[in-house]
Amino acid sequence: MFKKGFVAFLMMFLVSTANINSVNAQDIWVYTSPTGESIYVLDQTFSKNKGGFLYISFKRVSPQQQLVSAERWSYYGDEGFLWATDEVLGTTIAIYRADRYDTELSNVKIHNRPDLMAVFNWIKKYKI
Repeated sequence: MFKKGFVAFLMMFLVSTANINSVNAQDIWVYTSPTGESIYVLDQTFSKNKGGFLYISFKRVSPQQQLVSAERWSYYGDEGFLWATDEVLGTTIAIYRADRYDTELSNVKIHNRPDLMAVFNWIKKYKI
């Protein structure tokens, strides 16, 4: 009887300590579009390399709480611009130009992407 009780206690102890050490990824809301589509960053996917590139994955969710897409983007700044690259498609766009940069000297198109800016602002506030 003592042996069974000890084994049961040992199993409960091992299970409880295993749960303490587990890591749970969080989906954190950062943006909702005018159409109701929401963006959730996947907190555990953030990384930064030595070159200054910031990487993050996020998902788009419909107003009906259905997954629309899962995306991975990288961000980097260069000469007054903020660039975002879709890591799956390999396309890079400029999403921000600093106010100090002379717009008449630049032919770079700035894409109006409040969703990508919201993700970047979350990274800036909580990760770097």
